[in-house]
Order: sequence, then C-alpha cells, then structure tokens
Amino acid sequence: MATPEKIAALIQGLEATDFIPEQPNGNTDAGFTLLAGVMYLIISNESVEGGHIEHQELLDHITDNAWGFPGRSGDGGIDGHYTDDESETIHIFQSKYLSENDTTSVGPDASDFKEVPQRLFQESFYDFTNDAIKEFSEDYQEKIFDDSSDYKIKLHFITTSTVNTRTKNSYKNWSNTDLILRNAEGKSKKVTSEAIIWDFEKINERYETWVGTEVNVRLNISPEKSIILKQNHTITLVTFLKVTELIRIYKKYGFNLFRENPRGPLGNIKTNKEIIRTIEDDNKKPLFHILNNGLSIVCEALNTTPIENWHNQNSMRILPSNNDSDQYVDIKIRNMQIVNGLQTTHTLKITEPITKPNFYKDTYVLAKITEAADVRHEIAVTSNSQSPIKGWDFISQNQIHKNLHSEFKESKDKFRFYYEIRRGGYSSELPENQKDNNGNKLKKISPKQLTQSMVAFHGDPITAKDQIRTIEDEVFNNGNKFKNLYPDGITATHVMFVHSCWLYVYEKERKERFHREEFNRTNQDRPIEANDWFSYARYYMVAMIGEAILRQESVHHINEISDSDIAEMYDNNEDRFDKYYDIAYDAIKNNFDTNKRAATMAGIRFENRQEFKIRSKWNEYLARFNTNFIDL
Repeated sequence: MATPEKIAALIQGLEATDFIPEQPNGNTDAGFTLLAGVMYLIISNESVEGGHIEHQELLDHITDNAWGFPGRSGDGGIDGHYTDDESETIHIFQSKYLSENDTTSVGPDASDFKEVPQRLFQESFYDFTNDAIKEFSEDYQEKIFDDSSDYKIKLHFITTSTVNTRTKNSYKNWSNTDLILRNAEGKSKKVTSEAIIWDFEKINERYETWVGTEVNVRLNISPEKSIILKQNHTITLVTFLKVTELIRIYKKYGFNLFRENPRGPLGNIKTNKEIIRTIEDDNKKPLFHILNNGLSIVCEALNTTPIENWHNQNSMRILPSNNDSDQYVDIKIRNMQIVNGLQTTHTLKITEPITKPNFYKDTYVLAKITEAADVRHEIAVTSNSQSPIKGWDFISQNQIHKNLHSEFKESKDKFRFYYEIRRGGYSSELPENQKDNNGNKLKKISPKQLTQSMVAFHGDPITAKDQIRTIEDEVFNNGNKFKNLYPDGITATHVMFVHSCWLYVYEKERKERFHREEFNRTNQDRPIEANDWFSYARYYMVAMIGEAILRQESVHHINEISDSDIAEMYDNNEDRFDKYYDIAYDAIKNNFDTNKRAATMAGIRFENRQEFKIRSKWNEYLARFNTNFIDL
C-alpha cells in the first residue's frame, strides 16, 4: 500500500541518485523528480543507449511546462517522450504525483491517456500544444507511417498512488486490442502497442532493483558439467548453467545482477538477433552452450565445497550422455555480478514463450564464475573489450580524450564543466572534484554532446542532429571520421570553445521562448508568433557560426588555431558568436519562410522537422548565409 511515508521515501531516494537532472527553474519538485526518475529507469532499462541517458537529453524529452521549461505550456497530456530508433519503439509518458494514496483520482487521467496515440494525428491538437510537442508530433507521425519501418508504441502512465483493478484491466485490454491509427490524409495503419501503469508498487520495485543491495544467491548446478580452477588466490568455477536457472535469478534480482556491467540491454542489435535465431532453431538450441560466448561472472565469495565433495566421490564426467542422470547441488554465491553476458541473459529472458514452460529444457549456457575481489574491475573491462563494441563506452580508452578529461579537471574554474568520458564517472568522483574551487557544482558534458557540437561546428549539422551514430560507430577503432574531429594536439580550450557555441545558441532559443511566453500572457490580443524552425535548427546555427569563424581565421579545423589565440577567443567567445548570430538567424528564418510559403501555395504539406533533415536543404540554407556573410 502506498502510504504518505513510503511515497516520501521513494521521492527522497530518487533525489539522492545522480540520474535526476536539475530543474530548469532551480526548484526541487516532487512531481518533477517522479517523472524524471521513472523516465530514466524505464529508458535505461529498455533503450539501446545502454543503461544511461544524459541529463540534458532527459530534459529535452520532458514536455510538461510545470517545472520551469520555457515555451512548454500546453503539453497535450504528454509529460515526456523518448524514441528508441534501434528497437523502433516510441515511449510516451504521463505522470501524476500524489503525496498520498488516492485510487479514485487517477482513473480518468489514465483512461484519457490511451487516446494520445490517435490524438497526435489530429490537426486541432496543434492549436493547444507547445513547440516541444509539435516537434515530437511531426517526428511521431513520420515514423508511424514510414513504410520502411515498424515502430511500436508504449504508453507509460506514472503515479505514486495505487491504481484499482478496473483501470489496470482496461490497460491490459487496450494492449491486447489492435491499434489502428489514421493520419490526416485518411491513411490507416495497424500498430503494435502496449499501455503500462507504473503505480507506486511497480515504481518502487524498479527503483529497488536499480539501487538494491548485494545479490546473494543459491545457484543450482550440475557437478558433472563443472570444473573448478584455483590459482593465484582466485577461484574460478566453469560450468554449463541451465538457462532456466539463469532466467530464474534474473527474474528475481533484475538489473541488480548487472551493476558492474559497462552497458545496459542494447535492444534490437545484430548480436541479439543472432541469439534469438539460435534459440528459435530447434537444431541449434541444444548447442547453445557451444555457439554462444557465455557469461563472465564475478563475486566476493564462492562456496564450491558441494562440487568438490561430489568430484571426490564420483568419476569426472563433463558431458554425460544421459542428461536425466545428472545430479544437482546448490552453491552459495555472495554479491554475484554478471560483467559480460547481459545481452545473452536479457535476450534469453524476453525470448522465452509464456505458453511453453519447457522451452529451455536441456538448454545450457557456458558460465565462468570467479571469486576475485582484487581484480573484478579488470575482469569487467577486459571481458567486454575482447569482442569489438562500437560506441561511446570505450572513449575512456582514447588517449586524446583522457588528456581532455584531465584538462577539464585541471581547469574546472575556467570551464565549469566535468568531461565524463566514462559513464557514471562523475558520480564516482570525490566531492571536491564535482565542484569548482568556489563550491559551485560542475555541469556534466558527455562525449556524445561534445562530438555533436564538433561535427556541427565543422560544417555537418545533419550528422550532428540525426546521424551521430555514424561517428559513434568509429569510436572503438578510432576511425577516420572520429579521429579527424579530435586530431593530435587538440586542447580542452579548443573543444570547449566549440561547445560553448552550441550552449550560446541553446540559451538564445531558451530566452526567446521565455520572453515570447511572458509577452503573450499579457498581450493576448497581439501575441508574438513562435519561430516554428528554431528548435530544429540549433545545429544549423552552430554550423553557420562555425563556418564564419573558421573562414575568418583562415583555417579548416578549430585545432589549427594556436593555443594562445584560442584562449583569447574562448575568453571573449560571446563577442565572436554575437558577430555572426544575427546573420545566421536571418538566413534561416528567411529561407524557412520562403519554403513554407511556396509549399502552402502549392498545396504541399510542409513539415518543419523534415526541412532540416535533408542535405540539399542544408546547402540551400548555407548558400543564403554565405550571401549575407559576404555582404557584411
């Protein structure tokens, strides 16, 4: 039962974690903490991003205006959203915080929330929603009716109250009924959908799974399928573990099993598809323990006595011909952590058919369990780097970025940013390294955010906004695209100058939205119209300003500017940005307005987002900017 005391304890627990970003208005609101916290837990569990979402990215996906987000009044019943393109899943969130349990008040809101997927296609919906919702709606419509994809919809209704059985059943029925969506042109499409209620009990369970205590288990294994190795003060048990046993402990302990794993579940990637294909093939499933790389597990204590006793009393048989003759013993494991094999474990669990309880009978996975407290971190790192994994996770091994990380730490009073080259690195720092010398908390910047700024500043806003994964794919092997962005000799001042350009543009947009909202509240008879393009064109602005600065300095890359000159430019960066901002603004606005009028006159549907996703369009906008720049 959700009591006021339990609800308050949950909110306090979420606030104490490092995954809740600061509110834009500087307050600490329980409703914001609930929404941001649960969004983080859900996205980190289900998204391809691998167990973590950056603070700014999380804030960008919150659309409720209640907590100081400028320009976000009128959210249309959508408090947040997140689209995972890898698994083709669109998550939509609505949150209702109550300080005490009230089962009667959440029912109507929960019922109305189920109308959102179709409501997003209604033209009248636009009349009452903010810019953030308009942007999401256009992207949503485009993805749902894209013939080359098959996006799913997941509705998440979040509340601190207990939800009655009638409401829960209505969500189950909705999930089991075909959802037919129709767009403005009358085209219809059947969409896979699911509606989930996150009430107090479910939220609390997920939270405790995420930040829970040690995983102490009894693992049921066959001594006949096990070998014990003891060397250099370590004990390793190599065994063929029953898949049913693996799934049993995963269902019980959830993601507590993977706290020391560098990644989360990666969704619908090639490796996981191969696992599914193997499991669903009746000829290959019995050989799964051979075809799969297996699990690497570390623990603080491993009791192998039952296995040793069995081996002393029986002849050694690693693979008996008759599985039914196997004897099984329970072994105790303290603080068990799967440091390599999360994708295998998670995929096996979600692939298990509910209607086939014996689906994994006689199916095994190879497991290596090591008691080695002193080297558990090394095991986690090396076991995950033995197979090439492309992504931001391994940028911490790049010497240039190690140097940048050190420079950011040494110059924290100058930059006031912490460069987090290892996810979770900021929270594991000593308190004095999380603040500047005046005691002010440092903001975090991730490799992804920094790289997006670098890509845009050097002339490619399309990749920066929508195709950054092509750069991420080169991180592990230090491919040319990635290496050219960060050449030898580049300093923290160089990259921070570039990123401060993005921050400058973002702040300009934020202030414009805020002033427009404030003006329109008191001047409803003559309101200022919103710039439909601004939120889509941030990276265009950065690219244009970068184009002008690099041309003015007669260089092709920011790294070609000397250390002394870039230091002077960084200290006076706003003067540089101000010089070109208005030219970029006018170029984008005039070109956007021209294209929109032309589409309207031709009777063509004009999509704001699509305008800034096509390279030929970018060349058109850049040409307009260059004309104005030359005139200046």
